[in-house]
Amino acid sequence: MVQPSVTEPQVLATPLRRTGPHTDSHPAVERPDALRIAIVAIAAALVWFHVWEPFAKVSVLGVLGTVIVIYPILKEAAAVNVAEDSPFVHQCRPDSG
Repeated sequence: MVQPSVTEPQVLATPLRRTGPHTDSHPAVERPDALRIAIVAIAAALVWFHVWEPFAKVSVLGVLGTVIVIYPILKEAAAVNVAEDSPFVHQCRPDSG
């Protein structure tokens, strides 16, 4: 009795490439952003386990982690609002005439 020939799946020699609008060569998360995320995750864990709480009402590590996370967001928002083509800036300018 002869066994039927079964073809095995072929392995691609080249990696698959993404197609579409997001085919840039930049990584999804850049190194400074990944480092910031890791630092904030560690700060969140330290706050959760109450590792260092010098004040009863305020978590210093929690405030520090929040500032580290929100800094790039506020920096970008300030840059956009200061830009000449920002609609917010045009709405806030008094008419010169």
